[in-house]
Parts: sequence; structure tokens; C-alpha cells
Amino acid sequence: MKLKLSKDEPILRHAENGFTMIELAVVVIIITIIFATSALSYSAISKGMSLSGAKSQVEEALNRAKTSAREENVKYMVVFYPSSGSSNPNTYELLHNVAVANPTDLMSLTWTMTPVYVSVGETATQVGGHWYIKVPNGVRITGSQITVIFSPSGSTISATWQPDFDPNGEATINLNSGSAIGSVSVDAQGNINRK
Repeated sequence: MKLKLSKDEPILRHAENGFTMIELAVVVIIITIIFATSALSYSAISKGMSLSGAKSQVEEALNRAKTSAREENVKYMVVFYPSSGSSNPNTYELLHNVAVANPTDLMSLTWTMTPVYVSVGETATQVGGHWYIKVPNGVRITGSQITVIFSPSGSTISATWQPDFDPNGEATINLNSGSAIGSVSVDAQGNINRK
């Protein structure tokens, strides 16, 4: 090492230019920590966005049934199939009450619940004349199968559901994506709430 005390010349501490192995190792460790943290954050954000999308989709399906029941003055039903114990897991279907003429007595009508076609952009599978609409990938409908029925009565709407065991007086569709949990509920007056 060469030291000079003159104001005009710099003090040299290293005879060579460059980085030491320790300095490079520290930089690599810092970059690895930043990358790992961002990857974990992206995964959590992605699951949260999928869950939010599923809650919006379920809320929209319930609103569609409620509005259509009021406009057409017929019952509408939305059936949610959970991830376990169902032949069409993590799906739902929309049905409405339709009058069908009796072939033996043309003056009488029979009311039956029939499937409603899917909207543009919905991912659905058709099985046996029913349209099963999927919730976003990675999101599961949990709990038991829930059927929500919207019944018009003049200018008001009421909602009932099966099974009818909820102590809060509402039907709750539970959703989860990894550790993220959410739900959409419907009360007896047809009010829909995301949680």
C-alpha cells in the first residue's frame, strides 16, 4: 500500500480494482431474499384476486336470478355445488320456472324448473340439458350444496334456501382459495352481501 499525505494525490488502499467474494456473496443473498419475498407476495395476491373474482361472479349470478325473477314474475333458482360430494364440483347452475303445456289437456299448464343458458364469457359445461358454470380456477365452494330460490311477489322479492339451517337467517355460499376465505350471503328479503 502506498500512502501519500499530499493534497493533490489520492490515497490508495487496494492495489487492485474489483469486488471480493464476500461482497459478491452478500449481493447474491440480498437479491435472493428480494426475489423469494416477491414470489410469495405474488402468490398471495393472485389467490386473493381469484377469490375476489369468484365472490363477484357468485354475487352477479344471484343478482341475475333476483332481477330476472322480478322482471319475468317467475321463480328463479341458483344451485351451488361444493368441491366435495358433487358430480360437478365448484360450479353453480341457474334455473327458472317455466309453464309447460300438458299434452293430454292443452288447457292446463305444468310449472317446471328449467335451466337458463349461460351469459357471454361464462365458462360452463353442459350435462344432460343443465349448464354448470365454474367459479375461477383455484377457488373452491366449501360446505354443503346450497339452493337459493328467488320468488317475486308484486314489487317485492323474497329468498328462501335449502338446506334451511342457518342460524343467522341467511344463505351463505362459502369460498376459499388457499388460505384466503370469503363468502356471499343472501337474506330472506333477497339482499346480497359479500364478506
